[in-house]
Amino acid sequence: MPDKKTVAVLMGGTSSEREISFQSGEAVVNALSKTNNNVIEIVVKDDMSL
Repeated sequence: MPDKKTVAVLMGGTSSEREISFQSGEAVVNALSKTNNNVIEIVVKDDMSL
């Protein structure tokens, strides 16, 4: 079995597509969570802070 990797998923931000970013980011997190990887969610707030 391959080594476990850490994958960061960035979502949010200041764009008008912010909500879409959350939806697609969560879908990616859910899919990666079913694999042999560590998943880190990084949410960028609308003021660009973490």
